[in-house]
Amino acid sequence: MDNKWTYDCVLIHTPKLNHYFHPLGKTEFINIIPTGLFSIADILTKNGFRTKILHTGLMRLKNTGIENKEILRDCRARIYGLSLMGHYQICDVIELAKTIKEGYPDSVVVLGGITASVFKKEILSIFHFIDFVIDGEGEIPSLKPCKQLSEKRVYLVTEELSVNFCITSTG
Repeated sequence: MDNKWTYDCVLIHTPKLNHYFHPLGKTEFINIIPTGLFSIADILTKNGFRTKILHTGLMRLKNTGIENKEILRDCRARIYGLSLMGHYQICDVIELAKTIKEGYPDSVVVLGGITASVFKKEILSIFHFIDFVIDGEGEIPSLKPCKQLSEKRVYLVTEELSVNFCITSTG
């Protein structure tokens, strides 16, 4: 990919920042990174893409008060892949995706994970700063945008998702 990027792909896990869980009336801290991010990073790296994994939860534990812009400062990437596994993360993941697009408008923002798969149409129709949603398992489908962007190919956008694009693991 282009040399102006530090990485071809940065995969990011963002846990819930506000840890109070109203239904249980207590504070929950879920900071576990999905193992699928490591599989995706492995496949991308084996295919020649410079890949990095960021765990914003650990970064925030180490540096309290760090802002999204600071987290992204040294990670200029062509593609940012954000994990959206649980509904409890959605506000924080969407906010990070928006920060990425505002700071790096020529980068591609991709969401994946269970919640992203279930709500792909809603996500893509409401949040126009999200370019792709990986629907289902992400290991093999994650190669598609990396390969196409490295080849400077143009994406065909489906009529159903007129602004953004959904890549499925089944086809």
